[in-house]
Amino acid sequence: MIRNLIWLVATVGVLGVLFVGYNRYLRITPERVEQLENPLSKVSPVPVSDDESLKVPSEQGEVAIAPGEAMSFTIFDRATGRASMRVQCASWSKVAGAASDLDVVEPRFQLFRPDGQVATISADRGRFMVEYVEGDRWQPKSGVLEGDVRVTLDAPAGDQESPDSGQAAGELANLLTVEMRQVQFDVELRELTTADRIHVVNPQAEISGVGLHMVWNQADNRLETLEIARGERLSIALEGDVFASLTGRRTQPTPEEEAGRAAALERQPREVTTYA
Repeated sequence: MIRNLIWLVATVGVLGVLFVGYNRYLRITPERVEQLENPLSKVSPVPVSDDESLKVPSEQGEVAIAPGEAMSFTIFDRATGRASMRVQCASWSKVAGAASDLDVVEPRFQLFRPDGQVATISADRGRFMVEYVEGDRWQPKSGVLEGDVRVTLDAPAGDQESPDSGQAAGELANLLTVEMRQVQFDVELRELTTADRIHVVNPQAEISGVGLHMVWNQADNRLETLEIARGERLSIALEGDVFASLTGRRTQPTPEEEAGRAAALERQPREVTTYA
């Protein structure tokens, strides 16, 4: 459980690193993206002129892109040819008055591991600072996700991942799910933070708390910081799928458990004391 949790949280940072993996030639000053104050409109963006298009620096110079619908693209590993990441969103639009910020509706990122595991990050909306465009493809440098933010780690129950599509050929079994209302990320700092409530669930345990701070050390390929500001509840599944809560609340045993305990007591040897 703990190993999967650490890997999954670290995966969020790795996703951000992959976003800018082809950005070796860019040198852009990092900026912090503030928390969204208003919900992003679900209304489709209207066409805009070139002056209103998003202007983003790239290897070929400044690239202008207009708002689009249902963007989806897959990044493949150059060495193996396997899908490594997929990026999707229902729609996106330029933030008014910002040089390189995007508002995104229903963003969804998937990271495909060689062992077949799939990490997925999704939210209702997001705001990204873009730093690189390849054709019509944008890649965020920092940003915020809001509204039903969900991070999942799944493993194929049957066949392994299809190398050409990135989709698992067999059914996926959930290993871990992290839920929160809002999360901020900074690819330059490789940092993931939220001050909101978090909820972590896997088949063996359940964790609830407030506040998460994660820093990934890319040079050493290790998790440098993983902090939960305040833990609230930890439940661990024991035999028979019984949850042992560490909150101090006692759980009443079921009739079957009572019968099992009584039978165990009957089998114990009885001690008889006699006096000479």
